[in-house]
Amino acid sequence: MLVVFLNGSVFANYETIKVSHNVNQVTVLSSTDSGCIIEIQLGTFHRKSININGDEYNLLDLPIGSLILEKGNPELPKISRSITIPHGKCISYNIVEQKYESYSMKVAPSKGLLMRGDDQEGVEYTFGQIYKEDKFYPENMLEVGEPYLIRDLRGVRINFFPFSYNPLSGTLKVYTKMVIEFKYTGQSRANSYEKDRYESNRFFEPILRNHFLNYAQQKSNKRAVADAGKMLVIAYNDFVDEMQPFVLHKNSIGLNTELVSMDSIGTTAADVKNFIQNYYDNDNSLTFVLLVGDNAQIPTFIVSGGGSDPTYSLVSGSDNYPDIIIGRFSAETDDQVITMVQRSINYNKEDPSFHNAIGIASSSGAGDDGEYDWEHMRNIRTDLLNWHYVHVDEFYEGSRGGADAPNNPTPDMIIASINNGVSLINYIGHGSNDKWATSGFSISDVNALSNDNKLPFIFSVGCLVGNFIDRTCFCEAWLRAKNNLTNNPTGAIGIYGSSVKQLFIPPMEAQDEFNRLLTTEQNATFGALCYNSSIAMIDKYGTSGETTFLTWQIFGDPSINVLPPAPIPQGNIKIQFMTYHPLALTNSVSVNLRIINTGTTDIDLASVTAKYFYTYEGAAQREETHVHWSGILPSGRDITSKVNATIESLDVNHILNISFDSDAGVLIPGEYVECQTRFNKLNWTNYDQSNDFSFSTFTNFWDWQKVAGFINNSLIWGTTP
Repeated sequence: MLVVFLNGSVFANYETIKVSHNVNQVTVLSSTDSGCIIEIQLGTFHRKSININGDEYNLLDLPIGSLILEKGNPELPKISRSITIPHGKCISYNIVEQKYESYSMKVAPSKGLLMRGDDQEGVEYTFGQIYKEDKFYPENMLEVGEPYLIRDLRGVRINFFPFSYNPLSGTLKVYTKMVIEFKYTGQSRANSYEKDRYESNRFFEPILRNHFLNYAQQKSNKRAVADAGKMLVIAYNDFVDEMQPFVLHKNSIGLNTELVSMDSIGTTAADVKNFIQNYYDNDNSLTFVLLVGDNAQIPTFIVSGGGSDPTYSLVSGSDNYPDIIIGRFSAETDDQVITMVQRSINYNKEDPSFHNAIGIASSSGAGDDGEYDWEHMRNIRTDLLNWHYVHVDEFYEGSRGGADAPNNPTPDMIIASINNGVSLINYIGHGSNDKWATSGFSISDVNALSNDNKLPFIFSVGCLVGNFIDRTCFCEAWLRAKNNLTNNPTGAIGIYGSSVKQLFIPPMEAQDEFNRLLTTEQNATFGALCYNSSIAMIDKYGTSGETTFLTWQIFGDPSINVLPPAPIPQGNIKIQFMTYHPLALTNSVSVNLRIINTGTTDIDLASVTAKYFYTYEGAAQREETHVHWSGILPSGRDITSKVNATIESLDVNHILNISFDSDAGVLIPGEYVECQTRFNKLNWTNYDQSNDFSFSTFTNFWDWQKVAGFINNSLIWGTTP
């Protein structure tokens, strides 16, 4: 039975088809060293009726999947996910259970992989040989890819095919339930080390956790110690002195950073790659590489006719999944290096609380998830507003209603919005070497900005904006910009932009993932967000996703912690956090808080409790807490003796509770109480902070929603695990 619902949300032009009472989801039922069991359930999918040569066909879409984009073959949804597998093992599978429903409907063929700039509507549908054969396509329910490595972790990509179509009979099978058992057997040397040797890295932790379905289970079985990561800076010889403050800053905040001059490496891209490869082979804590200089100073590789810094990231295995994160300060002069260094050092010291963003989109489509560009951007806007953003400007080609002004956006509109202060810009549409086509916002407009130290991070889907070989490209301009009157950096803190003409659909998936992670990973680096989004794209779109990744450049410091807006306090306190021990491994955890009265009435400190959440590793040992100092500011009244720091134990999950005696006093509006505390085990063994819910590497006080604030036992600030 076919149940049809009209859909007015994400798939505005599609019908929702209910096929079961299930929820669309992929679940790991079990995972051990010898195998795992994965269950896929489908409850709904979407269809849109179109006319091809006078006959009615259907376009299909699945919210948790992507599409098979083989020109002339039925365009069916698939689900692509990766799992970790042991080194040295093969993988086999057995279908344990399957349930499906059959429907009579014609499924349209795919137009294949189209480029941005192609006339989507003008490309005609063609019917391949499959449409003449009396058999179901695809023939198999799943396919398992070749093993690959991300750093020392071995994985495989699995394509599940819950839709199968017979064109001659017009029958569509929809699998509402699939249970597959995977076993790790035999021997395989493909992208494998002699033994499992994975060591966690706090910067790659969110990447791996989001990427591998069974990562949590595998890591809990064989928990490894997390290293603190390392950055390698390779600078053109003339820029070494200008980079010294950057290196000192990174080391001061706990990121071990080494500076090497290009003249000690060589002159070619191959020389640079060999140096990075040898460095990683000898020290696999290497996480970030920052190249300092334009292509003439530090050459890049060429992929699909454009620059490819991400090629440098491939240091483990023979695959195209990144193992380290590459960024570039693309500078030609000392002054350009200086402004890039300034923006990176000062970014975490400027006010990060602007709750504004921008979305710019063309009218092209339809693409990933069946969305036109402006629909895609509006859906991202909804997600941001449902999080902590308060205002997201809509600059869409055409007149789209909502917050989008009539007609097309102009450069002046975007300049005004950026100068007002935004923390994020998403762009999707056409592009060129020197501008975004939608709005016509160009290099000259970037240079006209006066957004001193209000620097957004930018995710750009569009052609050629990062084409930095033999020219100054659009992306470079964002990182070189400064206010000539104040000498302050303007433009952006970082931008992810393509060096070639981009494919239409795969980058949309990456942009969706970038914004999803932004709203869930509260302490992520710009580089990790960009590469994580591309990894998701590679999983879903295979070879075409790999090519897109290899030509997508990070301009700016890849290690910088992007600062999405803190939540607007719902009560009358907020909490800021900083630590003196920003490394993941430490035998003494530093927790320093400022509890601020943001309201208009006094707050009795005896009613206030702050909670810091962390995990306990190793054999059980008693812990001790220390309150080094506490005072009410700006008055400076010392209340150290009236502050209590206690630990609440819930198995491996612990909570540091900070509370106050009944005579601690009150906070008047605008005052704050600062508490400098720490805790340790009695045997002084290490904590691993990399997975701690409340941990951050902030070494200055910043609003931090992962420390929860309570008044009279009611949550007023932040979140809890």
